[in-house]
This record gives sequence, C-alpha cells and structure tokens, in this order.
Amino acid sequence: VHSVVGGQPTRLHISGESGVGKTWFISELLRRIRGNPWFQVFDTACREREDVSLQAFDALADAIARRYSREDREPIKLSPKHALILRQAFPSLRAVILEPQLTEYEWEELQRESHFPPTDSSHHSDHSHVELARSDALQSGVELVNQMCIYGPLFLVYDDIQWGDQDSINVLDKLLTHCKGEVGLITIGRARESRFRHHAN
Repeated sequence: VHSVVGGQPTRLHISGESGVGKTWFISELLRRIRGNPWFQVFDTACREREDVSLQAFDALADAIARRYSREDREPIKLSPKHALILRQAFPSLRAVILEPQLTEYEWEELQRESHFPPTDSSHHSDHSHVELARSDALQSGVELVNQMCIYGPLFLVYDDIQWGDQDSINVLDKLLTHCKGEVGLITIGRARESRFRHHAN
C-alpha cells in the first residue's frame, strides 16, 4: 500500500493450495484498504475453462460501470481511439465512458492511423464494427486506469488468476510498467504465477 501511494505501481501475488487461508488473508487486506475512503478497490475472479480473450476484465468492467455511474463521479473522457475500443469491447462501459463526437473527416483519419477496418463513410457514426486489436487493447486499458487514478489510488484484485487468459495477463503486465498513476495489483492463485513478464514485488 505504501508503495502504491508513493507512486510506484506494485503487484502482490498470494499463492497456496485450498484451505491455507488465502481467502481470510485477502479479506482482511481489502478490509483495511477499503477503510481509506480515498482508495478505490475493484475485485473480481477469473473463471475456469472460459476461453475468452480478456475475460478477466468482463466483471471488472461491470464493477467500474457501477461505481462510476454514481453522482460523485463524472463520465470518463478518453482519446477517441481508446474510447471506441473500450466501448465496443465492454458494453457496460458505454454508460461511463464518453462517446467521441467525430466528424466524418476525423473518423476517416482515425481509421487510417489505427487498426480499425474501413467502412462506408455514410456509417461513420456507427462504431459497432470496431475490432479489438491486442496492441490497442493494451494501451486502452492503460489510459482507462490512468484516468481513474485521478480520483485516488487504484487497487485491482484478481482471484483465481491461474484461469486468466494470456491477453488479460498481458494487459495487467502493461499496467504495471506504463501507468502514470497510483496502481496496486493483487493476484491470487493456487501456485506462483509464471506468465507475467514482471515478477510480483
């Protein structure tokens, strides 16, 4: 917690077989973190045998949408490219991420500089066809987290990380190295998680 508040993105990994006390430990840890109203905590769990890209972020996106729909939060404003990517990939975030207001020319420019497939210019306001590219998803996740950190230190908790898909792991890895805000990542699993490029602190 001190590292996160000090501006150093940090990951804590908790591992162990069932019954060793992981659940009690993480519950006590989160109770203490949530005791500070300045801290933001979002916790979720990966699901076994669900082979879906970025599945670890589905529940997290829902939790973010619920929290940022409250009156003490303003809609999240991202760059047009990343706003479109996240609104397309996670429909629940459409309620809290502002939709970019693009002219036809701006939409065509965005197509040229991104991985978005071409479309008839008469449909430039309909972005339902946008495809999620891995590189864009990584950077979009970073931008979203950076904006959320404006409200205070952010703690993301992932239980059963052993079931997380590799794309989810890649995004979490990038958060630790590219986020400019105060971010803490807590992962929980049955064993040491070896798929991260950067080891837990």
